[in-house]
Amino acid sequence: MLKKLLIGGYWIIVAENLAAAAAIAAQNPVLAHGLNFEIRPLESERGSAYRHTNETPAA
Repeated sequence: MLKKLLIGGYWIIVAENLAAAAAIAAQNPVLAHGLNFEIRPLESERGSAYRHTNETPAA
């Protein structure tokens, strides 16, 4: 069975960790109507094209 997903927007939850963010999201009344959340962490610092990271391809 093929399911199609729709992203209707996003919320930013400020919490100490992912478990705390999930606990906050679990209180949302939309869950009773079949909607769900995917909890993801945000990067702690802004990306930069001038900073060498593990995502920078080797020269």
